[in-house]
Amino acid sequence: MKSKTLVTGGTGLVGAHLLMELVKNDQNIIAIKRKSSNINNVKEIFNFYDDNGDELHEKINWVDCDLNDIVLLEEVIKDCDYIFHCAGFVSFNNNFKDKMIEVNYVGTSNIIDLALKHKVKKICHVSSIATLGNSKNIDENSLWSWESRSGYAISKYLAENEVWRAFSEGMEGIIVNPSVVIGPISGNSTFKKILKLIKKSNGFYTNGSFGYVDARDLAIIMNKLMSKKVSNERFIVNGGIISFKDLISTFSEKLKIPQPRYVLSALTIKIVLKFTNFFWRFINPNKITSYDSVRFLNNFCKLDTSKINNYLEIKFREINPSIDNCLKFYK
Repeated sequence: MKSKTLVTGGTGLVGAHLLMELVKNDQNIIAIKRKSSNINNVKEIFNFYDDNGDELHEKINWVDCDLNDIVLLEEVIKDCDYIFHCAGFVSFNNNFKDKMIEVNYVGTSNIIDLALKHKVKKICHVSSIATLGNSKNIDENSLWSWESRSGYAISKYLAENEVWRAFSEGMEGIIVNPSVVIGPISGNSTFKKILKLIKKSNGFYTNGSFGYVDARDLAIIMNKLMSKKVSNERFIVNGGIISFKDLISTFSEKLKIPQPRYVLSALTIKIVLKFTNFFWRFINPNKITSYDSVRFLNNFCKLDTSKINNYLEIKFREINPSIDNCLKFYK
């Protein structure tokens, strides 16, 4: 009898690419989603990568289940052997802090409680490099700091603590801390938001840089780590670092938009945000952007990936093929 694997957040960028990786390896998959989520997003991804996408997609058993519906969630988890927890809520708008806490922290806590109760064999939790502190040189031992942390970072940090609790109670598992995940998806993703900013850049750029990883590489790494005898560990997953200027230059060439020529300082962005947020406060508070975005756009950091490279042999995709992959899908 095949073991059962549960994937949460299956309609998201990471979840969809992970499902593709798992079904190719002929695993018995249960994927949960919210009622409002559209599985056609996943079908598009499957058909984009494989001519037999519809056939592969049929191998997934979809279940509508909210992470805070304990009764239904238990029905799903009780027969599962492995869990990939990819579900999450991401926003630069701190008006959604309570929602992020509810989904990212409370939802993870529910999964952990039920996984411990039903003796799930192993869990892979998708976290974020946002939980690894504010230093310029980040590795798996970087310490969390409460200073100037976004609602999103706090929610993911609290969620991680629930996973560490599971490890302390005897459950096997791993935590992956990816940088910005690049890949095609019809729904929202951090990279898609960056794309929108680039299209509106009009020759402006910021002095920051960010780490990136192709969604396909992340899916492969997660699957391999779950099959290895490694547990109670976290791994930074990052394919490379690129400056916003270089990223905009790359897109400018491909999309025929103005090349970056004018640098925007952090102070300038703060002033612009102050005025736009004042406007949105009266029109649509959901469009307010927190000042965490200023820090993100002007951030410089180095991500140490030596640990994952010591565990797995993987050649990360470079930024250009990843971008081409996204543009081909969006066209």
